Formats: sequence, C-alpha cells, structure tokens
Amino acid sequence: MDAKAFQKSITDELLIVKDRVRKLIGNAHWVTDGRHKESVLKDVIKRFLPKNISVGTGFVISKRAEGFKQTTQID
Repeated sequence: MDAKAFQKSITDELLIVKDRVRKLIGNAHWVTDGRHKESVLKDVIKRFLPKNISVGTGFVISKRAEGFKQTTQID
C-alpha cells in the first residue's frame, strides 16, 4: 500500500472537481460556487468516516469567563 500516492489521488480528485461550477457560471453567483465546494469536500470526507459519524452543518458554542462565544457557521 502506498499511502502517500493514495492521499495524492484524493487531493487530485478534489482539485479536479472543486471548480466545475465556477467554470460553468464564472463569478456570477459566489454562493452557489461555495455550496458546490462544500458539497464536494463533504462527500469526500463522508467516504472515509465510520458509519456512526456524520458530516453536517452547525455552530460551535464555547463557554468562556466572559460568557458564551458562538462561532460563525461551520460546515
């Protein structure tokens, strides 16, 4: 098994598909481009996670001395 070559093939796959929407619509709609990139990455990550772990969206809230702090959206 060549782990380095395997990882490179995953990287190459991401690089190939990440800009498909951008090539189709240019900079006409950045939100759609971003959603596509998130979807591509999410699909690749899901392939390698155990079945009892999922990928989703949400926020992280942490308690600090001055109160609670909420991050921006995390996908």
